[in-house]
Amino acid sequence: MAIVERFIESGAKVIIWDINEDEIKNALAHVNSKNLTSQIVDVTNFESINKNLKTIFSEFGKIDIFILMYKVGARHLFLLQI
Repeated sequence: MAIVERFIESGAKVIIWDINEDEIKNALAHVNSKNLTSQIVDVTNFESINKNLKTIFSEFGKIDIFILMYKVGARHLFLLQI
């Protein structure tokens, strides 16, 4: 979460993608910023990715930075808009 916190400190809007709603809730509670939002996304499913990307482009217009991060036992995908 350090990279998320650093981007938010720099003024970025960060969107967390995860299939696990509990992981998302933990991240949102840990960072606690209006610049952090989330989407439940199965990154192994093209339709899930496409649907959520359309939402991001609709709300933000573009993605400036895309970071893919994994941890053992769970997938985390972070999209950053700065």
